[in-house]
Parts: sequence; C-alpha cells; structure tokens
Amino acid sequence: VERRARGRAARWLLERFELYNGEEEETRNQALAAGRKAVAGVEVKDELVFEVPKDISAEDLRPLGEMPAVKTLKLSCRGELDAGQLRALGALKVQESAEVTFSGDETTLAGALDSLKGWPALKLVLENMKATPELAKALARLPSLAELSVGAGTGSAWEALASSTSLRTLHLKGADGGVLKAVRNIASLRALDLSVTPLTDADIEALKGLNTLTELNLTGCVYLTPGVLGTLEEMKGLTRIDFNLCAGLPRWVRAVVKYRMPDCDVTPDGDFPPSG
Repeated sequence: VERRARGRAARWLLERFELYNGEEEETRNQALAAGRKAVAGVEVKDELVFEVPKDISAEDLRPLGEMPAVKTLKLSCRGELDAGQLRALGALKVQESAEVTFSGDETTLAGALDSLKGWPALKLVLENMKATPELAKALARLPSLAELSVGAGTGSAWEALASSTSLRTLHLKGADGGVLKAVRNIASLRALDLSVTPLTDADIEALKGLNTLTELNLTGCVYLTPGVLGTLEEMKGLTRIDFNLCAGLPRWVRAVVKYRMPDCDVTPDGDFPPSG
C-alpha cells in the first residue's frame, strides 16, 4: 500500500505539470487541491526525477514544498527560472542528494541560487553558462555543493570559490592556465575534468604541485605533448589520470606514467569520475 501511495504521489507530480500547465485558473486550482490531498501524509522514500516545463509559474511549483521528503532528487530545468520559481523548487525536501541541471542566464541564476542551500550533496550542471564573478560568489554560498559542471569563464571568477569546503568534483569547459591557477586554490577539490579543452603543457603546469587532487581527466586534450609528464609527476596525490584521445601523446606515454607513478591508474577510456 505504501509503495502504491508513493507511486501515486510521484506520478501526480509528473502528470500535474504535463496536464494542467496552461489551463484555466479554476482547473489549476482543482489540480492543486487534488495534488495536496494525494500527497498528504505519504512517505516518499525513493528517487524523484522530473523536468520542469518552460514558462511554469512559481504558483504551479508550490505544491512541491508540501511533498514529504525524498531521498534523492534529479531535476532538469530547461527554461530560464526566476527567483520566485527557484524558491518554490527549493522548498522541496531532500534527504541525501540532489542533481540539478539549469540552462539560462548566469545573472538570473546567481541571484536565486540561495534557494538551494537546504539541499545536501548538491550536483549542479549549468548548461551553456560560464563562471562569472557574480555566479561564482553565489555558488560559494552553497554549503553542500559537491559537484559542478560549468564553462570556465575567467580566472578572477574562481577566486570566490577558493573558500568552498564542499566542492570535490569540477567539470570545466574552456579552461586555460589563468583559470587553472585560480582553481588550484579550491582546497576541497579532489577530481578535475578538463576533457575536450585546448590546453597546452604550459596551461597544465599551473597545477604543478597540487597534491590534494586525486583524479584528473584530460580526455581529448589534443595539444598536450610528452612534456606534460613533468607536471603530472609532481602531482603526488593523483590516483587516476585519463588521457584518452590525446592525439599529441604517443602510446608509450601511458607506460612511462605507469612506471614513474605506480600508484596511479592511467585510463585510456571509461567514465569520469568513476562510479561509486
């Protein structure tokens, strides 16, 4: 019975957005009333996955705050959301982890991210956005931000995130040496994904001596040469390097890295970061 109740509650959330968005106010109010009754007293223990439709109002999102807590949340927001909409989403109670995908404007998002402070183990994927100083400051205020995917922006933007104590995994697109010099100051960082970025050996040298980093993804960094080995050898904490599809690195480079860094797993393919 409890499982069926949980299923009804989750289905109501999905169907609510699909069937009633854009209907007349009376129909929406009826749906809201029915939804509140459907989820009242239901213990939702499983993962909740849904996509927020474009142009949905904050009022339409408010029932989320009345849902019982979910263990994990996967949320995709394809349209640009304002502060009111994000506050309504942030009222959803999450117990263990939240993964959220946003697309839109950096300035608008920066002004509303505080609404997500209550979500634990937060993973943010910011599509088609770059790290601006305002956005970086807003990200630094999220106490449980554990993983971030965003365009690199400029080095000055990353100075604000140096104070983060929770950010462990960072996926950067378009980084250069200046950005990496600032990123290396994020003391909590353990995994850095720089895949498919036109980095040179000189750019990677900005990470030299960064011993707290354990995983480095250089997949598709086609301008790297064997000269990058000197920098990697001085990153004593590395336990995994991925340089699959690095056209400038001959096949013998992997063998040399394995010989010089015996505790490091050199991966020519596979997921990053590893699952689990």
